[in-house]
Amino acid sequence: ATGLLELVAKSRRFAEFSGVLFSKRTLRMDRETMRQEENEALNKTIAKFLKALCPFLLLPPAMHCLEYLIRKFAIHKHNVRELLMVSMPYHMTEEFSRIVRILHVRGTRYGWAEAFARATTVVQRSHLAKQCERNPALLAFFLESMAEKNQSPEVLSFTFFVVAEFIEKCPNSRIDESLLVRILQSCVFPGLTPMSSKDGQAAAFLLILQLSGKLGNLSEQLSTCILEETCRHCRKDLEQQGLQVIVAVAASTTSAGFALPDKALKKLVRFDQLSQNLRQLSKVSKAAMPRFWE
Repeated sequence: ATGLLELVAKSRRFAEFSGVLFSKRTLRMDRETMRQEENEALNKTIAKFLKALCPFLLLPPAMHCLEYLIRKFAIHKHNVRELLMVSMPYHMTEEFSRIVRILHVRGTRYGWAEAFARATTVVQRSHLAKQCERNPALLAFFLESMAEKNQSPEVLSFTFFVVAEFIEKCPNSRIDESLLVRILQSCVFPGLTPMSSKDGQAAAFLLILQLSGKLGNLSEQLSTCILEETCRHCRKDLEQQGLQVIVAVAASTTSAGFALPDKALKKLVRFDQLSQNLRQLSKVSKAAMPRFWE
């Protein structure tokens, strides 16, 4: 396929798909008659290709490849989730509108996409955030996008801002502990791992600060978990931001006399310039410092 050759010229990672999705052999494949294990293997390959395609989606060769996969493998029917993920960051473009209009979503968990297919105006990010409050299935989709392994940076960045805007606009009463745990598991804890990038961890810290500032009543169990993970995996180049998170979470914990967990404290004392950074934070977070020092 000409489109694939143009993509390979831009990134060699597309070369691996030439013999799997775009070869002459695939012309004889009929998805409707394939065995279950063959379809599962095909779905994994398609998902991997679409993640690689995300940064290039608005380019003509990318759309040519999508058109081929739609005709050959009916990805608009069998890979709706992956197509939505790859196209959502481009929600204000004509390409997004073209994709969402052909998706088979009626009667599925992605039925919310029908409204976007019917939209006569550009779908704004603020609208997506507002719809998350009204439609739990849409919010679940964005949380799944954040938690997806090997997710593209474009999807992660876009979804982070949608979730952050949802948190900002959603009434406090709507964010119960169950939803809070889902947000932490999908958007925060993946950023607090040794494999997380600097941007990923910084984004996780921002969400923690936003949640603790908005809710102000974190349970001791959640606080302990957040503090231990923050102290255990905080990057050296983000220790100041990590300290801000630690102080904010300690201040937001409902338990009287809450103190830093021992596991967190043992890691915290290894932070560089700890005393200096604490003094700076004490000037703006005086209410939190007494708890913090216990």
